[in-house]
Amino acid sequence: FLDKYPSSADAAHVMFRLAELYFERAEEDYATRDEEFRRVMDEMSQTGNLDEIPEEPKKDYKKSVRLYQRILRDHPEYEYLDGTYYMLGYCLSEPASAQHDEEEGLAMFQALVDRFGDSRFAAVAHLRVGEYYFDYNKLDEAMPHYQRVVDLEGPEGSLYDEGLYKLAWSRYKKSEYDTALGLLNGLLDWSSANYERTGRESAMAPEAIEYTAISFSDMADRKGIPPIAVAQQFYVDVGQREFEPKVYKRLADVLVQQARYEDAVAVYTYIQDRWPNDPENPDYQWQLGTLYMSMVPPRADLAQKAIADLNDRYNDDSPWYQANRANPDAQAVARGYIEKSLAAAATQLHGKAAETGAPGDYLKASELY
Repeated sequence: FLDKYPSSADAAHVMFRLAELYFERAEEDYATRDEEFRRVMDEMSQTGNLDEIPEEPKKDYKKSVRLYQRILRDHPEYEYLDGTYYMLGYCLSEPASAQHDEEEGLAMFQALVDRFGDSRFAAVAHLRVGEYYFDYNKLDEAMPHYQRVVDLEGPEGSLYDEGLYKLAWSRYKKSEYDTALGLLNGLLDWSSANYERTGRESAMAPEAIEYTAISFSDMADRKGIPPIAVAQQFYVDVGQREFEPKVYKRLADVLVQQARYEDAVAVYTYIQDRWPNDPENPDYQWQLGTLYMSMVPPRADLAQKAIADLNDRYNDDSPWYQANRANPDAQAVARGYIEKSLAAAATQLHGKAAETGAPGDYLKASELY
């Protein structure tokens, strides 16, 4: 068609469709070659022969790029010029592309948002421009683009949660914790509402929980107060949320990773006190014993008390056990911890009885056995 009718009024659209076909073929060719590349690499790693590593395949968008550029040059009034800018930007920005040119790809996305601010491609183009600046830690340049994603998409948009998350992450990296926490909380609120509507949480929700917990830890350092106090005050200010347990659990994980054992103990204790029937509570109580023994110096007395409390709080006759009667896996975990702790305590008392010869010590050990 293009050979016969190069000046046709339909030429621009034919070029656009042809570029799409070349793009799809390039994707398929790459998938085939990449699968073969990985197969060869697996074989070489298994044999240990890495002398002649094959060249990693690239996506060849050359034909598509030429057509998109031709449309921009020769058909400035084409009705889908916004889509042309976007696809050209994509082909040039794709790291696996043989035509990869990060700066030129950025220019195409920027031209799209400058010229076609209301385009259906504008939000994703703003996201890509924001990612470029974010990757180079140019946060003040990135944030306006993330904000535009949020504004353009609105709560019904498919990119709304990603824009909100990236905006929050940018604020976090600037140590603007209050603003970051407000955005993260808004994202988690949106995720909960979306789950009610569709049965699906936001893909950004786990990371939002992660950075909420990290922000609480960082703010506690700055203020010189326990992280649990920061978290509690935040939810006093914004109101209770259904996802709070997930945040507190992640906060405890973060504190353990940071070797802040006393702070982690406070969080695990709070979780059990506030949500006494949480299925994972036996895990947290067992973790308390481990944390006490990890302190310097180790607190064996508190570790033993934690294990004793585990036996009392999560045994077969406990309210927790009854509340989790429909969760046999959680009950099995609790029973396993109790058996393990009883066996350890019985062995310890048995050893003591062997040293003292006291009938009472033997009796205590036998009761635990």
